[in-house]
Amino acid sequence: MTNHWIDLKNANAHLIMGSNAVENHPIASRWIWKAKEENNATIIHVDPRYTRTSAKADIYAPIRSGTDIAFLGGMIRWMIEKWYTSGKTKYINQKYVEDCTNALFLVRTDFKNCRTAPVGDFSASGTWDYQYGADYVPSQGSGWVTGTGYALNAVVIPTVPNNFRYECIVAGTSGASEPVWPTSIGGTVADGTVTWRCCPPNANIKTPLKAATLDDPACVFQHLRQQYSVYTPQMVQRICGTPAGLFEQICEAYIGGTYADDKAGTMLYAMGWTQHTVGTQNVRAASIIQTLLGNIGVAGGGVDALRGWHNVQGATDHGLLQNLLPGYLSAPSNTSPATLGIGPLDAGSTYLKGAIPLAMDPDAPGNPQSSNWWGMFANQYNRARYVVSLLKAWWPTIDHNTSYSYLPKKAGDCTYLSLMNSIDAGTIKGLFCWGTNPMVMGPDQTFERSAMKKLEWLVVCDLFETETAAFWKNPDENPALIDTEVYFLPGAYAYEKEGSASNSGRLAQWRDKASDPPGDAKDELDIVNDIGDAIQALYPAPGAEAAKDSPIVRLAWPYGPAPFVPGATLAESVAKEINGYALVTYTTPVIAGARSSYTAGNQINTFFHLMSGGETACGNWLYTGTYQTTGNQMKNRDPIDYHPYGIGIYHKWGYSWPVNRRIIYNRAAVYQSTSGSKIMGQPLNPNKPVVWWDTGYSNSLDSGTAESGTANTLTDNDKAWTANQWAGKRVYISAGTGSGQERTISSNTGNTLTVSSNWVINPDATSVYTISDAKWNWNYNNLSKNPNTYPNDVVDGFSTSGPTTWLPYIMREEGLARLMGRGTGLADGPMPEHWEPWETPLDSNILTAGAGPLVSPYVFNYGKTYADTPAERDLYPIVCTTYRLTEHWHGGGFTRNCPTQVEAQPEPFIEISEELAAEKGIANGDNVDVSSVRGTITVKACVTKRFKPFIIDGNMIHQVGLPWHWGWASTSPGESANMLTPYIGDTNTRIPETKVFLVNIAKAP
Repeated sequence: MTNHWIDLKNANAHLIMGSNAVENHPIASRWIWKAKEENNATIIHVDPRYTRTSAKADIYAPIRSGTDIAFLGGMIRWMIEKWYTSGKTKYINQKYVEDCTNALFLVRTDFKNCRTAPVGDFSASGTWDYQYGADYVPSQGSGWVTGTGYALNAVVIPTVPNNFRYECIVAGTSGASEPVWPTSIGGTVADGTVTWRCCPPNANIKTPLKAATLDDPACVFQHLRQQYSVYTPQMVQRICGTPAGLFEQICEAYIGGTYADDKAGTMLYAMGWTQHTVGTQNVRAASIIQTLLGNIGVAGGGVDALRGWHNVQGATDHGLLQNLLPGYLSAPSNTSPATLGIGPLDAGSTYLKGAIPLAMDPDAPGNPQSSNWWGMFANQYNRARYVVSLLKAWWPTIDHNTSYSYLPKKAGDCTYLSLMNSIDAGTIKGLFCWGTNPMVMGPDQTFERSAMKKLEWLVVCDLFETETAAFWKNPDENPALIDTEVYFLPGAYAYEKEGSASNSGRLAQWRDKASDPPGDAKDELDIVNDIGDAIQALYPAPGAEAAKDSPIVRLAWPYGPAPFVPGATLAESVAKEINGYALVTYTTPVIAGARSSYTAGNQINTFFHLMSGGETACGNWLYTGTYQTTGNQMKNRDPIDYHPYGIGIYHKWGYSWPVNRRIIYNRAAVYQSTSGSKIMGQPLNPNKPVVWWDTGYSNSLDSGTAESGTANTLTDNDKAWTANQWAGKRVYISAGTGSGQERTISSNTGNTLTVSSNWVINPDATSVYTISDAKWNWNYNNLSKNPNTYPNDVVDGFSTSGPTTWLPYIMREEGLARLMGRGTGLADGPMPEHWEPWETPLDSNILTAGAGPLVSPYVFNYGKTYADTPAERDLYPIVCTTYRLTEHWHGGGFTRNCPTQVEAQPEPFIEISEELAAEKGIANGDNVDVSSVRGTITVKACVTKRFKPFIIDGNMIHQVGLPWHWGWASTSPGESANMLTPYIGDTNTRIPETKVFLVNIAKAP
């Protein structure tokens, strides 16, 4: 979630799509209804099935499963065309689009979107990029050359890279030998008749070209317009089955109701969007809509993923995904460079060179407004800080260049579907399953259950003997023919262990243990620790091991050096290591005008203080700050919202990564430039501001860094303050000891400012303070809103840097949101395009009149059994989807052993429309055979009005739905819906397409 659960109350409209929020998140959904109470918010639900969410919505629209991009693409077209017909006054937040997105960037001239030949597909991925200025030189940049004439602003890279670059400030011709390059920012060196200046140590800066207006046919915005030009309301109806009039009603309610600066809308989704072959692009389409509306970074905005488990967010944050290390750092593969490296200026191929992108800025070669957060910060590369600190957390006594080689290098694709494929192929011999039940939750259970029999050993840790733990007891199996050795470890439930959980809104909260687990059951953390101890005990002492065994022998186990965790529980020790700590005594570089010092063993207070030289250890940079020197911040439980406008920040309850920020990209909540009455730094919505740059003090740009002073002065030994600019104004200590203080200046003489009342602290020669007459914070003209008493959200980036310093999307190389993607970030295109699900009832793509591909040409195909030919589609003409029930939880391993839950939902069923029931001669409660090309299950029929037939391009298509919580084990056995689902993966993530597939149904004999 870009925002957080409580922030839902600030929205003026909610579009819930791909989620049944009311049933799957019944408590958290209270904030949706709060928006209804306080803002008269419009609640919109788009779903194949009329659910309890639909019943609570103001507008419900049906949609055929697998056609979300057609619907969302229709919204994109609707808003762009309505913007033009309104005289460019409504339906798009034009200033936000121009200032906060890449809409004005010029696209490569050889790029082709899906509306040009060949229709329905994009040009080659190398063309998904911008046009760049001539001063951008790829790779290492322009190196120094003897006797070469250089123009002003030319950029040169030393022959021996030193992590700095140099700008030509006096044009001329270089000398006969390469100069000694200065390494202090601003330092200069004469070279023949050229003078070079040492620039901030960024990597080479790409300089994308920008259009003057959104009407330039070569800019991103116009390519976006052309891409979605055919997604008319009538086309939406033909593809999705959503009536065109109802679709336009939704567009008017959501787009018309949230594009204005003082309005906001939230889009909420869950697995209904992601479990598709185009799942990633479904979410991309939502982000395009939200940025066109100016709904990212603001209160009540966002694209919010609703997690179905209390710690799914925490699991992904900590590297559960196969392509990532903790903190969303790229996991190296067996084709990755063999050396760690320093950064993007490395001479050869290194991991960090490939992992740190180049900054982009149309104003290059000056310091880029894009912070390019993975790149350079305080003279070190951020990604290098995070990777090195992670390596030092795992191998604190080993040089990080060596321990990089210890990291496992994954061989090819290791996503869930691929892992099961490898088990079936015999490549994987053993498997650990912790708190997951793949023999219910995985698709194409016939294939997966067959694959499991090929394992040599299996370890399952769970509360109950699940279908996975007892796969060899499957009634359809002969245990005598299965050689797998199965170990079942009894784990503890959430209430039986202490530790943190991170909810959908990135809020990490600490939970104390309520009771001990029964019998021999143990906290999984203890079990993992015991296994680690046992594995290390099999190896010789450090120094006597073979080189290949060093990664295990030298691993810090358990969880960091012993002096670091005296008296701590195991969970606390892990939390401390995740937060990060100092391995040695060190002082940080000057950051926002101040330095911080740490003694070996100290907890690190912020990820700004992590180091790339091996001084710090950190298990996950995102969670630095959760367990500070002052204690466990995840235990914070102050139930007061101190935000001056009461938007629900609650910054003293738990800890939200990163740096306790509740709304990410919140720099976009203020105007980035001045245009008429829209003043740079003022909030788009003054009634619900998130952060606020106080332009009341920005007329004078005089500011600086002071190293010393007295009780009522600040002195900068290197600067004389501009005469008559400061007296009578108010000055802040923006950073450093005593930051946030504000005083009135009584006089300024030379390099000393004198204030009318004493500072709370006494400045001294050993401290560094940043002072300024403008601060990225609340308007100090209204002292009742003073941030020392009523704090705003934590500003994205340092609070001392205003809109002209950094662009709002600090994680992007451009500093801007992407209406069009670029490079190879997504395999299936820079903009979403509607392709049918892999099992579709259609024989050609309606969108392209059959001229383009029917299904994604990029889909990750496992070559299993699919109904993907016209003949097979005739045998299985009914669209089916799967979903959850409030009464059961995921694979049912817990809830199907809970008597009250079983009583509420005792057996699986299939929901079918009254029309389909009449056609098939099925009555409510009948046993029904449901078959796909992969198998058949028998469940009860639930004949309902909640499904209605769709009219798709003039033809009636039925859709049905199956809950998927059942398997053969537990006190409530039942047929598994995943016996029917296809083994096909999303192009980018490989998540299986379980939300849409083809079936047939018949009354059971």
